[in-house]
Amino acid sequence: FDFDWSVVEGNTDTLAVAALGSEAQAALNAATAGGVGWTAAMGAALAAGPAAVAAAGAAGVGMDSEIKAALAAAASCPDTAVVVVSDANDALIAAALGAHGLDGAPDAVITNPAGVGEGGCMTVAPFHGGRAEASPPSGGGDAATAQEKEEAPSAWWPALPLRTPHACQACPPNLCKGAVVEALLATARAPPARVLYLGDGANDACPCLRLAAGGAPGDLVLARRAYPDGRAAPLARALAWQARKGRRAQ
Repeated sequence: FDFDWSVVEGNTDTLAVAALGSEAQAALNAATAGGVGWTAAMGAALAAGPAAVAAAGAAGVGMDSEIKAALAAAASCPDTAVVVVSDANDALIAAALGAHGLDGAPDAVITNPAGVGEGGCMTVAPFHGGRAEASPPSGGGDAATAQEKEEAPSAWWPALPLRTPHACQACPPNLCKGAVVEALLATARAPPARVLYLGDGANDACPCLRLAAGGAPGDLVLARRAYPDGRAAPLARALAWQARKGRRAQ
């Protein structure tokens, strides 16, 4: 699962910034206007206020009842591994899952690691090539550090994918979801019979196209078509464009 606008009906990053107020919004605007990548811009915004306030903002995000039921059902199935792969951060995702009674539902959450820095403000580092400064804030996970969580084995994988920098030109520097999905599949204790990928954004196209190129016949992509305001979702557009490109090549 992607998380924002896939598992939840909103963006945990922007909800956290809204909860922190005008100073955080101004910092985010200034960073993005200056050409800074989203993860670094969020780092600047989250530094503007208490981590607990940011987590509370993310906890207010809504969740579709059918998605909630599907996530809970998949989590309770011993033959199914549930993984969240997201461009948000682990503290905000944990806060949102906890608010909906889904603590621990995913077998793994692979995302940008959050910590608490000077003055009790949340920090965020890129998944690929970055480190969080400290433990997630209260309401955003347990006391394990980001590194300990990364290295902890699960029932499905001996270890989560390495966080070394990636070279994918289609993905932002902070996280290549395609590389993560491929690493998970390559290191699974038992190769999955089927992969279902649910997403909405442009950064979900990389893993979906990799699955289309090298996955199993039963693999399935569940791509969001549109947002509540009527805008078409980027993943659906990207997959439609790829399908048209394939037909023209034939």
